[in-house]
Amino acid sequence: MFYQSVIASVLFYAVVCWGGSIKKRDAGRLNRLIRKAGFVVSIELESLTTTAEKRTMSRMLAIRGAATHFLRGMQQQIGAPP
Repeated sequence: MFYQSVIASVLFYAVVCWGGSIKKRDAGRLNRLIRKAGFVVSIELESLTTTAEKRTMSRMLAIRGAATHFLRGMQQQIGAPP
């Protein structure tokens, strides 16, 4: 619970913004930090890439579901998957 509420929230706050633009070296450092945190809390944690994909998809679905969100029309224009 501590990991999810404190560490994960700090680590993944901007993961959707980083997306594919994070440098490989920085991604490796963050993945190493995530593995160490998993060792400390005795659970296997998802990698940075997996978490980024899940959070990005979650955000896209939230935008698509909100009728008044200003990016909803843009998603439809670019042909984002349903």
